[in-house]
Amino acid sequence: MTRVSVLKATGMSKKFGGVTAVDNVDIEVGRSEAVGLIGPNGAGKTTLLNMLSGLIKPDRGHVELEGKSVDGLRPHQLMRKGLARTFQIPKLFKQMTVLENVLVPLASTDMDGAAMHSKAAKLLKLVGLAGMENMLGSELSGGQQKLLEIARALTTEPKIVLMDEPLAGVHPQIKETILSTISDMKKGGVSFLIVSHDVKTITSISDRLVAMSSGKKIADGVPTEVMLSAEVVESYLGV
Repeated sequence: MTRVSVLKATGMSKKFGGVTAVDNVDIEVGRSEAVGLIGPNGAGKTTLLNMLSGLIKPDRGHVELEGKSVDGLRPHQLMRKGLARTFQIPKLFKQMTVLENVLVPLASTDMDGAAMHSKAAKLLKLVGLAGMENMLGSELSGGQQKLLEIARALTTEPKIVLMDEPLAGVHPQIKETILSTISDMKKGGVSFLIVSHDVKTITSISDRLVAMSSGKKIADGVPTEVMLSAEVVESYLGV
């Protein structure tokens, strides 16, 4: 079956000084698809995500969102076009309440106050933070902060969410909540590109895996095939 692309990037390349961080990488994510992006530290995964989300400018490469070029767009412009991003260390308003953190991105929509509060309540329930609306962002655990950032990312009803290590260092119960949220949103048509070192878990949630090593893409396919790839075993697992 032909994949309907939500995100398609070709020839993505980036150097920092004399070091090549990402070297001519192609990547594609289909509608309602979860793609896991794996590889050892220094493989270029986060740099690739930063280029795709408009945080840094690639030296070379072309990015399309639903078949239309988004080259050169900044993060807020990409967000309006349906691309959201979460970070390994959540970027929240720590001195604002949980509810206020979700209301801030909703303020850029055409919703009225009642609709904004209703939407925020639904998203907080989805990520398991119902009842914590009046807590400050700084009062949440690291895992709860990741849940709040996911809720914030979903406020604009994105077509695709890029996630950097959403499962790292979180309580098993919160990990299950993150996985169930991804599963629920996929059923609603949302796509995901997820960087993770938790190979076992990312394999279970992903439709495809893309493996990187030393800035290059070394494998792309269904999880079982990628994990058995000789290059992945050698470069990623170190054996």
